[in-house]
Amino acid sequence: MTFGEHIQSLMDERDMNQKQLACELGIPASTVRNYVRDLRAPDYDTLKLFARFFEVSTDYLLDYNKYDTHIEALELEVLRTLRQLTSEQRQIYLRQGKAFFRK
Repeated sequence: MTFGEHIQSLMDERDMNQKQLACELGIPASTVRNYVRDLRAPDYDTLKLFARFFEVSTDYLLDYNKYDTHIEALELEVLRTLRQLTSEQRQIYLRQGKAFFRK
């Protein structure tokens, strides 16, 4: 996935539009639009701003996986999902995952 595709996917998960994201990050909506369309790439500080806001790694946003394996990508997806849950939901998620392996 491209940087823009990742940003769009993260916005979709939070039910946000580009204007809302721009407001949250304090950057122009046109800049967000150019990132989503992959017409521009963010500088390092802006990349970190996106990563912090969405609680993902910069590697994830840049689609960089040093191991480049399906397993590592799956682990990142599980971690990203876990980060979106409330504390209570995380506990349930972990209990269910552990119960899966006991069977």
